[in-house]
Amino acid sequence: MENREDEWSGERGVVLVVEDSANILSAAMESAHRAGFDALEAANADEAVFILNARTDVEALVMDSVIATGSMNGLTLAHLVQERWPTIELVVIPGDPTIPSSYLPQKAAVLKMPFSPEDLVSVIRQKLGAGGRGRSASAPS
Repeated sequence: MENREDEWSGERGVVLVVEDSANILSAAMESAHRAGFDALEAANADEAVFILNARTDVEALVMDSVIATGSMNGLTLAHLVQERWPTIELVVIPGDPTIPSSYLPQKAAVLKMPFSPEDLVSVIRQKLGAGGRGRSASAPS
């Protein structure tokens, strides 16, 4: 049997996973870690904004479009990230399949459920490109 750990290892980059479902958050975090990303977690949009204000090394944000807790939903967070941190790549998992893709920021990649860990890692890699994109040294506050 093939060893996925070896196949996935060696990535670089910091990925912030924002998800209010513990099961999906855990699976996304495990996939990102196994792929070699430094994965951070936030249970809601407010935690995500706090982390983004505190860190300048986040390169990608993986998030649900429907976050039920906190002061803003996932769509609002996605647009805020695009506006305040434009170098951060967005991967959006539509929690509500009826949300039109036109509601999302143009640069967001959409990963529809159900998806495999490999699908998630592949989309993150595509968004970051070979070697990662990096984030500007100073983020707006």
